[in-house]
Amino acid sequence: MKIVNFLEGQGSDDWLKWRRGGIGASDIPVIMGTNRYTTPLKLWNKKCGFESEDVVNSAIMHGVKNEGVARDWINENHNIKLEPICLEDEEHSHFRASLDGYYKDQRTLVEIKCPVTDSILDDVRVRQKVPEYWLDQIQWQIILCNPIRAMIAVWDYRYNSCVTIEAFCLPERQEKMKERAHDFWRKVVCGVQPEPQSQDYIVIETTELKEFLKEYGELEKQEKRVKTRKKELKQQIIEQGDDGNFLSYGYCITRCMPKTTYDIPKMKMDGIDVDKYIRQSKSIGFYKINVPK
Repeated sequence: MKIVNFLEGQGSDDWLKWRRGGIGASDIPVIMGTNRYTTPLKLWNKKCGFESEDVVNSAIMHGVKNEGVARDWINENHNIKLEPICLEDEEHSHFRASLDGYYKDQRTLVEIKCPVTDSILDDVRVRQKVPEYWLDQIQWQIILCNPIRAMIAVWDYRYNSCVTIEAFCLPERQEKMKERAHDFWRKVVCGVQPEPQSQDYIVIETTELKEFLKEYGELEKQEKRVKTRKKELKQQIIEQGDDGNFLSYGYCITRCMPKTTYDIPKMKMDGIDVDKYIRQSKSIGFYKINVPK
């Protein structure tokens, strides 16, 4: 693992820039689908700079306020010396993590959580149960630092103490994470959007819009029938010729060579800066309408 240091620590502008430049432990549950509060498309927009970071709310402030308190409690009660550190994978630098606590001498990893919801705290304290996306977070951290011991420490503000839960390496889950993380990062680098999910849409239903969509759908079906028939006719016409150009009733049938194409995504992944040659469009993008079958 490679330790990355920031003069002003986690939360600084440099740290935020570094965090946007790779996949961190809080990102991996989004990619794996266990974080129900956001989507891969929204995460992709943030990594590409199209959306700003999440607004700081009271729950986030609670976590910021109590993380250091929880770390001190763990150090005192478990007789260790945890420190927050930032890591990168030495082979794949876009694999990253900001660890809440790591004790290098004993290779001990601790992920600190400071929830405000009583039901989550009760699940942890009574049932040793944590949200699934927390488990994915610590698995990602285990990949990066390969600890001997790993724990999730949940700060219970009601008792001013932590409940700790041991975490263990899950190789099959980790392999899926790495595979999906690579695929997601290729989409970021190459500018290819992930498929939107239901949470990425708002619902708009009006009588006028319904009529527009109905007519659009009918025209779409007609257009598909026309395209299919044109393709069939083109093949039949070509078969009348002799593998060359020919004229017929004023029509000019010309044989063309295939165009040379470049594998832009592979060039980007190989580190070639192709973006500087791209002509930027003034358009803000376009819409596509998927007609239900």
